Amino acid sequence: MYSVLKDELGSVVGLVEEKAGSRPERPPVLARYLYTPYGEAHGEVGPEVREVRFDSALTAVVTDGGTVTQVVVDEGKAAKGGLRITMALPVDAATLGEGVMVEKLVPGEGWRPLGREEVVVAPTRAPPGHTAEDLPPGLDILALAGWPRGVSFRVRLTQALADLAGRPLAEEQSFVWSIPADASQEVVFHQTFPVSYDSIQAASDTLGGALPGGQTLLFHGLWTDPATGLAYARNRWYDPRTASWLSEDPLRDFDSPNLYAYGAWQPQMYRDPEGLWVETLWDVASVVWDVYELRKDPKSVSNWVALVADVGAAVLPCLPAGAGAALHGGKAGKAVAKALSHADELADAEKALDRLEDTEDALTRLTQGATDAGEVVGAAKAVSKVENVRHATTSADAVQKILKAIDPRFFNPESRFGRAFYDAQEGGTAVAEVQAGGRKATHVIRFHLDVGKAKVLDLTDPAIAKARGYVHDPAADALHRTIANKALEAGYNVIQFESYRVPGTINYAVLRQFDELLIPQMVSPVP
Repeated sequence: MYSVLKDELGSVVGLVEEKAGSRPERPPVLARYLYTPYGEAHGEVGPEVREVRFDSALTAVVTDGGTVTQVVVDEGKAAKGGLRITMALPVDAATLGEGVMVEKLVPGEGWRPLGREEVVVAPTRAPPGHTAEDLPPGLDILALAGWPRGVSFRVRLTQALADLAGRPLAEEQSFVWSIPADASQEVVFHQTFPVSYDSIQAASDTLGGALPGGQTLLFHGLWTDPATGLAYARNRWYDPRTASWLSEDPLRDFDSPNLYAYGAWQPQMYRDPEGLWVETLWDVASVVWDVYELRKDPKSVSNWVALVADVGAAVLPCLPAGAGAALHGGKAGKAVAKALSHADELADAEKALDRLEDTEDALTRLTQGATDAGEVVGAAKAVSKVENVRHATTSADAVQKILKAIDPRFFNPESRFGRAFYDAQEGGTAVAEVQAGGRKATHVIRFHLDVGKAKVLDLTDPAIAKARGYVHDPAADALHRTIANKALEAGYNVIQFESYRVPGTINYAVLRQFDELLIPQMVSPVP
């Protein structure tokens, strides 16, 4: 019987055999799994060499019997220093005798092993009085009288070498280096062995026949095809080599970063087990506890806010893990405001809050007549102050310049509201606005527009439009620029208006304070 070990996002990081009599401090680990940021897997089934380097400063090693120091009488005849082999994990010192062979090349005889009186091999340990925090695990090899000059040496790691989990070296490895005859020349020997990430290899490895079909649960716990390395998430397939889904989001949210990007390109924070939307880590027990607290005190606003937050795994997948617990005790409003201000990670805040409204009745039923649900939902809607807006550009160079700084010197004074930075709620509208000017849009930049900090003149409100003398007419741009100038004088920094190009969609003209109001989120190419 075997158990998988998972990290907080569900990625399998190890496979342990449930073996009677095994030592708890050294569990029988069959494999350890490492991942790239986007999910390519590496299956580590035994000791792995990361680096081999001759270090002239390595003149002492720490053994179980104490510190052994190298003594070089004549550096013209022998070089001081030692060989340090960095491993992925600490090795078992009991396996060094048969697992590490140190040899020298004798002309006419070939490779001859060095005896214990000539060389010492020990696990890498920090010297007395030092810590091992910055010292990676490995092996130190020291010639007690120095390394004779003009001689070649070889270290062989055999399959008898094992790590502390009892896993043997997968295959024998050898390293050969030479000591220059000239004492004025330094000993230079350095090899690195980068980790090879291959999900096909990791998923198809039977681990010595322990799992005949391979260990196919890998990144975020997704089933990984041992033939292709693709991860299956029920509704679509994910390719960790390209960090992309092979098909569009079945929910068809075209403005979502989840359309092709796994976990909104942030798999260190989110997971997507069904290929539909990203989700954070939530503990169902939190919701149960919140309901229990509400039954005791149904009038408690803080308890209501906590429950809204914990149910948020199904309502607002952007909420941070453990939000419900964090909301108790006077910080509820502030925490909810912060969480809801990032609701666009699944969809626009407005869409997410609509789902929150739909949950109100269910919450009320859960607490048997509590009356604060509407108040909490209303407060949550009030603190949602971030809008997603899009700005289309005509070149990659323009994207770089905008991301560096929005420069009003490049604004067109003859635009609808004069000099302003124009954005649209929808990406298609932003592209259409550029194309209407006879140019081709190449990229769309998505921004967060912080309307909570802005003073917005909403010309989509009929009463406000009438009071300002606004008419929705392309021939009235001169009037519109006058309205913009008066808005600036009155302290407004954003104008909200309806698009000419795509009727019914909303555009924004940001008049000033660009760095404060517009926070870039992502750039997408225009198909």
